[in-house]
Amino acid sequence: MTMVEGTQTLSVVAGTIVRFSTDEEPFTDLITGAPADPTIVVFAYRVGRTSVQFVYGALHSPVVRDGVGVYHCDVDTTGMAVADSSGLPQMVTLIGEFAGQGVAQTTGWAAVEVTSPPVTPTF
Repeated sequence: MTMVEGTQTLSVVAGTIVRFSTDEEPFTDLITGAPADPTIVVFAYRVGRTSVQFVYGALHSPVVRDGVGVYHCDVDTTGMAVADSSGLPQMVTLIGEFAGQGVAQTTGWAAVEVTSPPVTPTF
């Protein structure tokens, strides 16, 4: 598993589980600046034109609360990037972002470059 926090860009091979987290940049109270839990926490990620979002507390949501203002979501990159027909590796960008509503709001985004796994030539 690879962990990405804050505004970072990392590179991984497709099939890696990437953890997006607010650990280094927790949700904070807009007035006091102290760590706080939003009324609603949403994690969204986008790969190309495909986007997915999860709400903390919803049935089967992969968003986990780790502490006051701190949440994470694990994203499986399997199948996000596949080699082209000639076996050349391809790359896509996975962008994840946590947002909140209420007292505490957006914490930030992170990008991950996902590259297709190496192709073993067959002879």
